[in-house]
Amino acid sequence: MSRGLESAHRKWPVGIYLLWYPIKGRREPDALARALVRSGIAKILRAELCVAATRDEGPLGGCGLTIVNPPWTVDGELSAMLPALQSILAAGAGSHRLDWLAGER
Repeated sequence: MSRGLESAHRKWPVGIYLLWYPIKGRREPDALARALVRSGIAKILRAELCVAATRDEGPLGGCGLTIVNPPWTVDGELSAMLPALQSILAAGAGSHRLDWLAGER
């Protein structure tokens, strides 16, 4: 998946790209994040919301969104929304994450 994003980013480096992914366990989302960091893309924001415990062999527990070249207000908006969504949707075992994989820290 990151190869396609790298190719698109080379052709249009100012474009905004969104990558949605399911979260069952941590192995695949963490591998995707490492690949994106290695890509050399300058601005990458990651947002994740889990509403249940995540296990590789269990049901879908959450989802994530990686944003390349995010609009300048989106990290502030997500930092307000993710905790609220977690408290409304999660049944005690939820979590959220918002961090920059590259760029604005």
